[in-house]
Amino acid sequence: MVDSRALLAAVSLVLFLVAPLAADEIHLKTGGKIVGTILSQDEKEVTVRLASGGVVTVERERIERIEEKEDPKQAYAERAAALPAEDSDGRLALARYCLENDLRDEAVAELRRALASRPGFEAALALVREILEPEAKRAMERASAVVRKGATAAAFDLYREILDRYPETSAATDAELAIARLLLSMGEAAQARERLEPVLARIPGHLGAIESLGRAALALGDYAAALDASLRLSDGRTRSIRRLVELAGLPTDPGPTGTTRAFEEIDLLAALESPAGVRRVAARLLDADRSGSVSLEGADRARAHSAVVESEAALGRNREAREACRAAALSEIPADRKDEFARLARRFDVALRYGKAADGVDPDRVSDLEAEVDAYLSSADEARRREALGRIREWTQGNLALLAAVLESGRSYPTDSPRGTSTDKVRLASGEEAEYARFVPSGYDPERAAPLVLSLHGQGGNGGWAVDLLDEEAERRGYLVAGPSADPSKGLGFSSYGVELVIAVLADMKAKYHVDPDRVYLDGVSMGGHATFALAGLCADRFAAMVSRCGAATTFFGLGYSAESQLHVPAYLLAGEKDGMVPPEHVTRSARELEDHGVPVILRVIPNKGHVDFPEENGAVFDWLADKARPRDPERVAKVMPEERYGRAYWLRVDSIFTRGQSLRVPLKNMKGEVIEEFTIQRSPAKVEARVAPGNRIEIRADRVASLTVFLSDRMLDLDSAIEIVANGKPRFKGKKERSVEYLLEHCRKTGERDRTYWNEVRIDLK
Repeated sequence: MVDSRALLAAVSLVLFLVAPLAADEIHLKTGGKIVGTILSQDEKEVTVRLASGGVVTVERERIERIEEKEDPKQAYAERAAALPAEDSDGRLALARYCLENDLRDEAVAELRRALASRPGFEAALALVREILEPEAKRAMERASAVVRKGATAAAFDLYREILDRYPETSAATDAELAIARLLLSMGEAAQARERLEPVLARIPGHLGAIESLGRAALALGDYAAALDASLRLSDGRTRSIRRLVELAGLPTDPGPTGTTRAFEEIDLLAALESPAGVRRVAARLLDADRSGSVSLEGADRARAHSAVVESEAALGRNREAREACRAAALSEIPADRKDEFARLARRFDVALRYGKAADGVDPDRVSDLEAEVDAYLSSADEARRREALGRIREWTQGNLALLAAVLESGRSYPTDSPRGTSTDKVRLASGEEAEYARFVPSGYDPERAAPLVLSLHGQGGNGGWAVDLLDEEAERRGYLVAGPSADPSKGLGFSSYGVELVIAVLADMKAKYHVDPDRVYLDGVSMGGHATFALAGLCADRFAAMVSRCGAATTFFGLGYSAESQLHVPAYLLAGEKDGMVPPEHVTRSARELEDHGVPVILRVIPNKGHVDFPEENGAVFDWLADKARPRDPERVAKVMPEERYGRAYWLRVDSIFTRGQSLRVPLKNMKGEVIEEFTIQRSPAKVEARVAPGNRIEIRADRVASLTVFLSDRMLDLDSAIEIVANGKPRFKGKKERSVEYLLEHCRKTGERDRTYWNEVRIDLK
């Protein structure tokens, strides 16, 4: 028989290791110690809340002594309430007490109160910077990574968040400067200047701000201010800017002299690397030509158009550069220049679609490649596919990055697709049809990838209702919304029918609209909220984030739900405090399970609300979604499978699991208690966890998995070198895997997904 006293002592020692720094200590006669907060005590027993949240009761006869400690939070609250608002030194001392007792947020609040009552209080400013600077720098690194990916809107939000959360830090100045530079890169010189002036007011000698202010002044034609910035920098540009200042003082002449002056201004601005300035002057000259105040010769008109195109390209505005080329080709210029601008327009179009992968490639050849890729993927004729494959191999000439880019982006979408709300149908594998509603914002541009929210209705609802819940915010933000209408007798998301329906609607939206595959989100209410958990676990690699409104990871998910499988799908959970159908404690338990497996979670329990859809929270929800993107090839993946379906997890797929002696036949019921389907699960689910490790190596830990496949790409490994795959501590593969055009195409054709590109695979048998 286990000695209960020894067990209690052992448990208490473990609990002590995770307990807070300041808490009550109960010393046991056995030598152990329990650390926590005493809730109650009398002459017979003492009840303690542990750091883990659990509660234990200890008999007095087992206790040697009790050391009751001050509760730091309570002590802080009492001291803060007693301090006069103007006592900045007292606030500083209280902040230091908070830091000693692990009350970081309270310390920052007190330091900010000290600074509010005593601006420039150096000791308080130094301490708040010491606390916030590391976190602020990490936030800057995340924002910079988003900029490198080209997600400018998301970067703006991140920089603004840094300004709001860490205004005292040097990172706030860096964020202000970064916003100004982004605005400059977009040609918004006036807004950039507004951002830079406060920075220079705080730090007059900030070289980065001075340089950017000079560039903004050049772009705005304020040459005197640009000259002042140049003199402060002493960067060798002064002579050219002085000439611009002289030009600015000349009288405006709509005749030949004015034209000569404009081209000299363009040349000077180009030499000063001010593309926004070049664009401004060249566009002004072309406007004057169109209005008749200046009459340009064909060659000069082409020269002005060329300046606009080159400046747009230098600003990274390929879309605007392409449109400028088209405008030039339609204007009265020499025929050879028309052809030149037409070719340039196609080159910018290719650059828009494929980025650096198409550098140096003939744009016309890219058009041919797009056609052959479409033929290979869509043709049922094997001979036609072989013909297309031969041409693709010839035209790519080893440039698999371009082929992958064509697969992912080389499609044209209808320009006349209906805006607003409409309905459509999809056909499921079973042969039955299902309806879904969709919303397309008025600003939808088929050339630009748009985020998509799959809105899942509750019991008794339909797709139209689910779309109506989100359409106003989606219109403001430029999001697509699709709402499948589920047969209420078959469930939504947590049944085979439900999963198939949602995935079919996603595929149909991708086929008809330019959906950003890395920004597909789940948002569900009640039954649909439950479904977001099921889908995020079963098909995690399709989604960037999930929002559940009055839903939870409930036990009736017959297909099997695992928070561990949802590792890279963050969750935003909404619950009503007075919800009688899905009690908030169920949602809280789901949140805790997600957090235990490392999934980022926002949990909001709304006071005085019942089982509702929370439309008033839509703004906050869409704010949260703004920077959420699906990782294509995360370093670590995980999958838990109680049955032998839905085995894909990003770059890994479980192909078969061990079932002998473990099978259990389970009926799946809908929310009315009706049986939807029956299927077989395993009492002990199969599990796999894999990661990309240093040294061109993949490490896998698997339990009850019989076989699996690892998909390979240059995004995760160096395929020019040998790779090694180790599973359950044993080497399973070591060597090179060549990049294969045929494999890349076949993988996309068989999966029906052009946005998951891999060069080859390794199959591993664990039997």
